[in-house]
Amino acid sequence: MKLTLSNAKKSYGAQDVLVKASIQVKDSEKIALVGRNGCGKTTLLKILCGRETMDEGSLTKASGCEIGYLAQVTFSSEEHTVYEELLKAFDHVRELEKQLNEQAMIMA
Repeated sequence: MKLTLSNAKKSYGAQDVLVKASIQVKDSEKIALVGRNGCGKTTLLKILCGRETMDEGSLTKASGCEIGYLAQVTFSSEEHTVYEELLKAFDHVRELEKQLNEQAMIMA
Protein backbone atom coordinates (compact mmCIF):
# COMPACT_ATOMS: atom_id res chain seq x y z
CA MET A 1 0.00 0.00 0.00
CA LYS A 2 1.44 3.35 -1.01
CA LEU A 3 -0.77 5.49 1.22
CA THR A 4 -3.44 4.89 3.87
CA LEU A 5 -5.53 7.53 5.61
CA SER A 6 -7.89 6.26 8.31
CA ASN A 7 -10.71 8.03 10.15
CA ALA A 8 -9.40 11.52 9.48
CA LYS A 9 -11.19 14.37 11.17
CA LYS A 10 -10.50 18.05 10.56
CA SER A 11 -12.48 20.98 11.88
CA TYR A 12 -12.07 24.72 11.61
CA GLY A 13 -13.75 26.09 14.70
CA ALA A 14 -17.25 24.60 14.89
CA GLN A 15 -17.20 23.63 11.18
CA ASP A 16 -16.35 19.96 10.52
CA VAL A 17 -14.64 19.71 7.14
CA LEU A 18 -13.65 16.03 7.26
CA VAL A 19 -15.30 13.40 9.45
CA LYS A 20 -14.13 9.75 9.37
CA ALA A 21 -12.43 10.27 6.00
CA SER A 22 -10.48 7.22 4.82
CA ILE A 23 -8.57 6.41 1.65
CA GLN A 24 -6.15 3.74 0.45
CA VAL A 25 -3.91 4.10 -2.58
CA LYS A 26 -2.11 1.03 -3.89
CA ASP A 27 1.30 1.18 -5.56
CA SER A 28 0.08 1.09 -9.15
CA GLU A 29 -3.05 3.21 -8.75
CA LYS A 30 -3.70 6.66 -10.10
CA ILE A 31 -6.55 8.48 -8.42
CA ALA A 32 -8.71 11.56 -8.90
CA LEU A 33 -10.40 13.56 -6.19
CA VAL A 34 -13.81 14.87 -7.22
CA GLY A 35 -16.51 16.62 -5.19
CA ARG A 36 -18.62 19.71 -4.78
CA ASN A 37 -17.15 23.01 -3.65
CA GLY A 38 -16.45 23.16 0.07
CA CYS A 39 -16.61 19.41 0.69
CA GLY A 40 -12.99 19.16 1.90
CA LYS A 41 -10.99 18.15 -1.20
CA THR A 42 -8.29 20.78 -0.67
CA THR A 43 -8.11 20.10 3.06
CA LEU A 44 -7.69 16.38 2.35
CA LEU A 45 -4.89 17.05 -0.14
CA LYS A 46 -3.14 19.39 2.29
CA ILE A 47 -3.30 16.68 4.98
CA LEU A 48 -1.92 14.05 2.59
CA CYS A 49 1.08 16.20 1.65
CA GLY A 50 1.75 17.42 5.19
CA ARG A 51 0.65 21.06 4.86
CA GLU A 52 -2.23 20.58 7.33
CA THR A 53 -2.61 18.37 10.40
CA MET A 54 -5.62 16.26 11.32
CA ASP A 55 -7.54 16.66 14.54
CA GLU A 56 -7.96 12.87 14.63
CA GLY A 57 -6.99 9.89 12.49
CA SER A 58 -3.84 8.32 11.10
CA LEU A 59 -1.82 8.67 7.91
CA THR A 60 0.69 6.10 6.71
CA LYS A 61 2.84 6.59 3.61
CA ALA A 62 5.21 4.04 2.11
CA SER A 63 8.90 4.85 2.26
CA GLY A 64 9.80 7.17 -0.60
CA CYS A 65 6.19 8.19 -1.23
CA GLU A 66 6.03 11.89 -2.02
CA ILE A 67 2.90 13.91 -2.68
CA GLY A 68 3.07 17.22 -4.50
CA TYR A 69 0.54 19.96 -4.07
CA LEU A 70 -0.03 22.93 -6.36
CA ALA A 71 -2.24 25.56 -4.72
CA GLN A 72 -5.38 26.61 -6.56
CA VAL A 73 -4.25 30.21 -6.61
CA THR A 74 -1.08 31.90 -5.34
CA PHE A 75 1.77 31.26 -7.72
CA SER A 76 5.06 32.71 -6.56
CA SER A 77 4.95 35.06 -9.55
CA GLU A 78 2.03 36.04 -11.76
CA GLU A 79 4.44 35.99 -14.70
CA HIS A 80 5.00 32.21 -14.48
CA THR A 81 3.03 29.74 -16.51
CA VAL A 82 1.46 26.71 -14.81
CA TYR A 83 4.22 24.55 -16.34
CA GLU A 84 6.95 26.80 -14.93
CA GLU A 85 5.30 26.72 -11.52
CA LEU A 86 5.07 22.91 -11.64
CA LEU A 87 8.77 22.65 -12.49
CA LYS A 88 9.59 24.42 -9.22
CA ALA A 89 8.52 21.27 -7.37
CA PHE A 90 11.56 19.60 -8.91
CA ASP A 91 14.12 22.36 -8.28
CA HIS A 92 16.11 20.14 -5.90
CA VAL A 93 16.20 17.30 -8.46
CA ARG A 94 17.21 19.68 -11.24
CA GLU A 95 20.01 21.08 -9.03
CA LEU A 96 21.28 17.55 -8.33
CA GLU A 97 21.16 16.78 -12.06
CA LYS A 98 23.21 19.93 -12.75
CA GLN A 99 25.80 18.90 -10.14
CA LEU A 100 25.95 15.38 -11.57
CA ASN A 101 26.56 16.73 -15.09
CA GLU A 102 29.28 19.06 -13.81
CA GLN A 103 31.03 16.13 -12.07
CA ALA A 104 30.72 14.00 -15.23
CA MET A 105 32.40 16.74 -17.26
CA ILE A 106 35.24 16.97 -14.71
CA MET A 107 35.74 13.18 -14.83
CA ALA A 108 35.73 13.19 -18.65
